[in-house]
Amino acid sequence: MTNFNIPSNLTTNNVIYKDFLTPREEVEGAASSHFGRWTLRINARRDLETGSMVSVGGDIKWENECVIADVSGYRRFTQINGDNGDTTVLITLVLKTIGALGFTG
Repeated sequence: MTNFNIPSNLTTNNVIYKDFLTPREEVEGAASSHFGRWTLRINARRDLETGSMVSVGGDIKWENECVIADVSGYRRFTQINGDNGDTTVLITLVLKTIGALGFTG
């Protein structure tokens, strides 16, 4: 195995990380488009060996001179040591003259 500077307690002998460090054949695609003040992005990743999705995500953003409003979502389908994937939604509001405020759920 190639040394990736992984601590010894996280090597492939560790059951939790054994599947995580296994090489996979995957394909990933992404697209984005801009419509005036709106931006839309999507992405997906698929495992070619199992034929199942690894992750999908997307983002929609509106922006003007003062404000950026952004909603993004991500779904991970991978299963490692009893973890059955995860969904994340992030809402961000940026006031360009002050800073950013974000919420994750």
